[in-house]
Amino acid sequence: MKTKTKIIIATVVVFVIVLLVALSLYLLKRSDELAMKETYFNQNKILTTIAELEALDTNKPVVVLFHAPDCPGCLAFKPAFEQLAKDCAKDFNFVKLNIREPQNMPLMAGNVGSIPTITIFDTDIGNKVHISLGAIRTYNELKMELDRYKNIRSFIDIKRAKEAHQQKIEAYQKALKQAQR
Repeated sequence: MKTKTKIIIATVVVFVIVLLVALSLYLLKRSDELAMKETYFNQNKILTTIAELEALDTNKPVVVLFHAPDCPGCLAFKPAFEQLAKDCAKDFNFVKLNIREPQNMPLMAGNVGSIPTITIFDTDIGNKVHISLGAIRTYNELKMELDRYKNIRSFIDIKRAKEAHQQKIEAYQKALKQAQR
């Protein structure tokens, strides 16, 4: 009877441990979901999925923060990013993409070496700029980089850049079709 009691106690202990692990994983996932809900600023919002990113008006460059909910550097940088989203909404779209989400993997390829990472996608003219967060850690430093990008962009003939980018896309699609034959 002692052995039977020990087996029952051990089974109950294992069950309780499994239950606690499952519950804590659920709560961790739930807290990540709540923390990453869309945050609205004025008429703009920080987007959290690639589908939302694809639906954006591409006349404004998109500032993407690649992050992880458990990354201390990401958490420390989050308030500065959210303040930038408020202050620069008229010039840029802002997106936070969680690198732990499988649907975000396609955009991460070639864009994320470490986290947090900020990349400016100016898809309308075919431009992409990585901003090193090793050197830029404060709101003012990143604001200065965004202002610099905005100033450089003002020198670009946007209409001509769009046309050139569209020609590159068409040439690529044509080459892809020929390769598939």
